[in-house]
Amino acid sequence: PNSVEYIGDEAFDDCQKLRIIKIGNSIKELGDKAFGKCENIISITILSEIPPIIYQATLNSVMKNTEIKVHKNAIKYYKSAKYWSEFTNFVIIE
Repeated sequence: PNSVEYIGDEAFDDCQKLRIIKIGNSIKELGDKAFGKCENIISITILSEIPPIIYQATLNSVMKNTEIKVHKNAIKYYKSAKYWSEFTNFVIIE
């Protein structure tokens, strides 16, 4: 829900069935290895225009060409944010 500000360390670590993630607009941080070893993720939607803090291992097994869906006003911030900038497939949501 939009009220979530933090997803804890290893919250979904090694969740092999996880394919699609949708994160609300209040998120500020995704903990270390929050989605670690989740190699089957194909899409991440983030409603926050400010990129949440992530760590090197937060999304460590997620393919770098996975769809990262963000608001059009936010794409430039995600493309320059630490670790988010490693992703190559940003998609605009309205």
